[in-house]
Amino acid sequence: RAFLRLFRKPGNFVAVVPGCNDIHARLFEPNGVPKHEQFLVNSTLDNAQQNPQAAINEDGQFVIVWDCDGDPNINKKDIFGQRFNTNANPIRDEFRLNSYTDSDQKYPAITIIENGNFVAIWQSQNQDGSNYGIYGISKKMVEDEDFSVDGYINFTDYSVLASEWHLSEEVLYTDLTNDNNVDVNDLADFCKNWISEY
Repeated sequence: RAFLRLFRKPGNFVAVVPGCNDIHARLFEPNGVPKHEQFLVNSTLDNAQQNPQAAINEDGQFVIVWDCDGDPNINKKDIFGQRFNTNANPIRDEFRLNSYTDSDQKYPAITIIENGNFVAIWQSQNQDGSNYGIYGISKKMVEDEDFSVDGYINFTDYSVLASEWHLSEEVLYTDLTNDNNVDVNDLADFCKNWISEY
């Protein structure tokens, strides 16, 4: 059974349509004119992807979350999400939100808070010892390269990374290449992602 959900802030709004095994969405202008063609939200095409929810900020960036059957032979779902920029292009890959994976996770909800982060909650079976408890997580609209934690990737973030690389000889959280060194390779990786995605 397909149905439509609309998610709106002042400005653009997002419509998401769950199908049997995937989720589609479309971005619209405030007057209802589509900004883009309908697009596929999930990149994991196997098994059912259902119950999507979305949140969009005033800049037009948005996040869509949903539950996914990881294995059709086991009655267990996980919660996945995907970030999109103002042009409805995905920001990196889809990601799993729940860390508890022993039982069913379903029916996510999401909102964007004032600092630009988003908060997602969902039902988690048996995690708290009862039937279903409510669990959640807060994450940044953009990951990794937003070092200034302002919700944007811009020259300020490059400056933070360059300053840490220049002043410190120890391994920092800005080790983007995961080689236990903060060096010119991390700067190059940062710039590559910043320029290619924005």
